[in-house]
Amino acid sequence: MKVMSIFGTRPEMIKMWGTLKKLDELNFDHIMVHTGQNFTPELRDFFFNDLKLRRPDYELEIDTSGYAPEVADVIRKSDALMEKVKPDALVTLGDTYSGLSVLPAAHRGIKIFHMEAGLRAWDSRMPEQRNRILIDHLSNVLLPYNRYHRENLLREGIHPSKVIMTGNPTFEVMRTFAPEIDRSDVLKRLGLEPKNYILVTAHRSENVDNRENLQIIFTALGVLNQRLKREIIFPMHPRTTSKLKGIEVPSNIRIMRPLGFYDFNQLLKQSYCVLSDSGTAAEEGLFYNVPNVSLRMATERMETLESGATIVSGMEAENIVEAVTLATSLPWSARYELEEDYSPSSVVVNAIRTKITNFF
Repeated sequence: MKVMSIFGTRPEMIKMWGTLKKLDELNFDHIMVHTGQNFTPELRDFFFNDLKLRRPDYELEIDTSGYAPEVADVIRKSDALMEKVKPDALVTLGDTYSGLSVLPAAHRGIKIFHMEAGLRAWDSRMPEQRNRILIDHLSNVLLPYNRYHRENLLREGIHPSKVIMTGNPTFEVMRTFAPEIDRSDVLKRLGLEPKNYILVTAHRSENVDNRENLQIIFTALGVLNQRLKREIIFPMHPRTTSKLKGIEVPSNIRIMRPLGFYDFNQLLKQSYCVLSDSGTAAEEGLFYNVPNVSLRMATERMETLESGATIVSGMEAENIVEAVTLATSLPWSARYELEEDYSPSSVVVNAIRTKITNFF
């Protein structure tokens, strides 16, 4: 049975790690496809090496110069590849343009398995929100992480028989690579002390492509540095770096190139607080018991809000500063719904095996 997996971003690679490995190890004809979205060649190699993943069978080299070229390229190139290899099933994850490969798959009658299904931020202005809804409603089997996401799908009329709750694979990956993460000497290399710095990431278009929001973030970071006397560490993707022209960046913010998986997780684990517009960073903060401020107007990770791990700041500088004060002063402890020996990737692969048998 031919199973095609498609992924493009770092979070997708991390969360699909266990599923990709098991599809290779078990009795599947596994075709691994990387779209190249949001990756420089150097960063791509970092992550494949850190996660001990084999190189993909195909690299689509998607045009990321803008919305229309990117969407068109994903659809055109994934459709041509499906015509060539004729997979029986497609596995994808999340809400990026890589997931729009479900369009040609649905057209061709290929069975679609969607990991990370059911996330909703209730803001249709977000491209990720529109992508999620489209991908979910074209999928044959939906694989949400938890009860919040499952209930979202059922409210939208998706039949319960199509929904299988898996647990969050992020935690499985972090547990697996905990020894490598703990061995990282990134703090020593950067001259940092544990809990004496704030870690920042920002990549979403509503922040990076919106000059007002980007300036607000940097203004807030400057205030936080002065007020808390903690260093601000900002590993920055080249795309974000390219948007800094004309932005007033305080001199006390340390901007650096993106980090590999081990280094970034060690940096996050030892940070005083994380400021990010990434949903994955919120999940990692929950796992490591590190306060997280979400640089957004809304979040789809309700479990991180319920636990107290995340505060959604909104996009005003004073609110971001206040959110950090709140997040670092409230008592909370990590609560996630995975037993130590539970494997979300095993649930996903067993669902693929069972459902494919039923389909065919």
